Amino acid sequence: MHKRFALGIVSCGRSDLTQKTLQSLYHTDQFKDSYDLYIIDNGSDPSDAAELDEWVQSSIVPVKNLIRTSRLPIAPAWNLFLALTQDYAYRTKLDNDLIFANTPVAAKPFEKTTKGLPRPDYSPDNLGPNPGAPKVAGFTMGAGHSIKQKTDTHHTRFLEHVEDAILKSNLGICAIPTVSISRTLEQTMPILANKKWRGKAVLCGGCMTITKKTFDTLGYFDETLLAHIDWEYSQRAMFGGSGINCGYTPDYAVIHFGENSPTLPPDIFQKNEMEATMLASKLDFKRDFVPSKWQKVASKIIKSANKNTVINLQ
Repeated sequence: MHKRFALGIVSCGRSDLTQKTLQSLYHTDQFKDSYDLYIIDNGSDPSDAAELDEWVQSSIVPVKNLIRTSRLPIAPAWNLFLALTQDYAYRTKLDNDLIFANTPVAAKPFEKTTKGLPRPDYSPDNLGPNPGAPKVAGFTMGAGHSIKQKTDTHHTRFLEHVEDAILKSNLGICAIPTVSISRTLEQTMPILANKKWRGKAVLCGGCMTITKKTFDTLGYFDETLLAHIDWEYSQRAMFGGSGINCGYTPDYAVIHFGENSPTLPPDIFQKNEMEATMLASKLDFKRDFVPSKWQKVASKIIKSANKNTVINLQ
C-alpha cells in the first residue's frame, strides 16, 4: 500500500542548494515513514549524481526512487514525478532550492555549508537564531477562500501543516508559502495573496501539494510552457469551472534560499517567462484533463521502479 504523501524533488544543477534542501528535509520533525521521496536527477553532471547516490545509500531520508534522465524542460521533468505517483493521496512538488523554516540548515552557521550529508554535530541547540523563522499571518486566496490562523506554529512536520490546511479548508491544491530570506511570513502573505498572472490570482507552487482528486480532474502540468507551470496549474484549478480551492498553509513557510542563484542565466530565464506568458494567454482556463507524454510509458517505469531504487531513463 502506498504512503499518503509522495514528495518530489527535481535536481537540475545547483548541487549545493539541492544538498541544503535534502539536509533541511532530514532535519524536519516529519516522520520518515509518512512519505516516499522521489528524486528526478534531471541531467546533472557526474559529481552531482554521485552526491545524490550518497543520499540513496544513506537511507536517512526515505528515497523511494532516484530517476535519472537526460536534461528535460521543467514541465516534463515534474510530470515524470506525477506520472509515477498517481496512486498517492497527495503529491508534493518541492523545488531544490528551498529550506524548511525552523530547521538547523536555515540558521546562519550553515549558510556556507554546501556539500555532504548531515553531520552528527548538527544540533538546533548551538546554532543561534533562525533568520527564516516565520511569523503568523492570516490571508485570503482564490475564490474568496479564507484560511484561519492556528496556535501550534513551531513544529516542522511540514506535511501535517499541509494536510491540516487541506482538510480544514477543503483545498485541492495547497502550497507552503515561499518566503524570501529578507522577509517574514507575515510580510510575504499579502504579496502572495495579491499576486496576479493573466489578470487572475495564482498559487506560487515552489512547495505545492496536489490531491489525487485534483490530479484526476486537471491532469498534468502543461508541457508547452517553459516557466510558471505552477501558476497555470493553479489557475486551471481555480478558474476552470471545476470548483477546486487553492491556498497556502497559514502559519508555516519554506525559505527561498536559492532566489539569487537561478538555474538558468537571467536572459534565458526572462525569455522563457515571456514565452510562457504569451503561450498561456492563448490557453483556455476551462480545459479538460491535460495529458503528458509520460502517460503511455508510466506503467513500464513504475514496474521497474518497484524492483529498483535507481532508474536510468537516459
